[in-house]
Amino acid sequence: MRSWHINGERLLDDLNHLSSFGARPEGGIDRPAFSPACSEASRWLAERMREASLGARIDAAGNVIGRLGPDDGSAILIGSHIDTVPGGGPLDGSLGVIAGLECLRSLSESGANLDRAVEVIAFSDEEGAYLSMLGSRAMTGTLTETEVDTAHGRKGDRLADAMATAGFDIRKLHQAERTRQSMSNYLELHIEQGPVLESRGLDVGIVDSIIGIDVSEYVLHGQARHAGTTPMGERRDAGRAAAEAIVHAFDDLDLRAVPEARITFGDIEIKPGASNVVPGHARILSEIRAIRIQDMRQIRNGVDSAFDSAAARHTVRLEKRYLSGDVPSVMAPDMIDLIGQICIDLDHKFMVMPSGASHDASNFASLVPSGMIFVASRGGVSHHPDEYSEPKSLVTGTNVLFETVRRLLARSNGGSR
Repeated sequence: MRSWHINGERLLDDLNHLSSFGARPEGGIDRPAFSPACSEASRWLAERMREASLGARIDAAGNVIGRLGPDDGSAILIGSHIDTVPGGGPLDGSLGVIAGLECLRSLSESGANLDRAVEVIAFSDEEGAYLSMLGSRAMTGTLTETEVDTAHGRKGDRLADAMATAGFDIRKLHQAERTRQSMSNYLELHIEQGPVLESRGLDVGIVDSIIGIDVSEYVLHGQARHAGTTPMGERRDAGRAAAEAIVHAFDDLDLRAVPEARITFGDIEIKPGASNVVPGHARILSEIRAIRIQDMRQIRNGVDSAFDSAAARHTVRLEKRYLSGDVPSVMAPDMIDLIGQICIDLDHKFMVMPSGASHDASNFASLVPSGMIFVASRGGVSHHPDEYSEPKSLVTGTNVLFETVRRLLARSNGGSR
């Protein structure tokens, strides 16, 4: 099979240009889904696709799609996202999209005669400004009417209104759904967003599983009383109950000894919010991540138990509400083996590893053979202006992605071209 490589300079130039959309003067990028910055970036991306002679379109969910090869039949999908968290970095999601674009350009320039199409897709709202992984879930048909109707942003604005402002009709979201027959494989290149590859001096990570995420809300109703005149034994302190529950939940996780599992209590609200008032209200968001669904359930039971016990000890009323969740997913063994063989052939040091972050790939894993490739993140930093990967790593990962696509095409074409 003849060796081809992507154009690394062109890849890096496009990544740099994409980072200008929504850039903050002080550093970092604000490019949430359906914002003016994200819409402008989507239009730029579609134009870059057209300049590369790809068929380019933006579907009903806001997904930007470029296609090379036959107009009909199944396609190899290369996907990720270009929306960011507030103050995010230049590579999270963007690398996978620009790498996919570069792979299609390089395929076209190689003169390959494609019997099967290849697509690059920038999925909308992966970061969940309104509804996490909206674009890939719309394409795979896993959205529910209730979550679409109730989805809203951090400032309370509705998804429907945000889409309308950006030129989309939420009532047409279903038009983004694809049939199983229209897809043959799914691939995604991403920065690791963690420290493992860098600390081990490895070039590539091959993802074998993507962690599941469970988000729940706990609300404790106590009684606000004067902090100086209410004896400790007579308080119904929602703040104290919340603190005890959190500590006991972490203790329970430590006892379970599940190395890849995570609990985070990242949003805690105490009211009335004064130093001289016993808290009468506490609201806590809990996020659980784990590779195995049984671990997620057991850990959630432990968190529930911790809040039940704390509420009973401090005579406060507890409300529990499940908010959202993504089940763990596994990548196809055949794809893992293929990417591993490519790393060996290209002399790249690699390891097989789980992903502690969720990705659009998780929505395709149960539908088509899917694979995911990681490159090292400096210091493990992501979702931050200091997010960085060495240019050499970005080019290496894109070449591995490109070779994976080429070998998948060779299989369908009956040999190399």
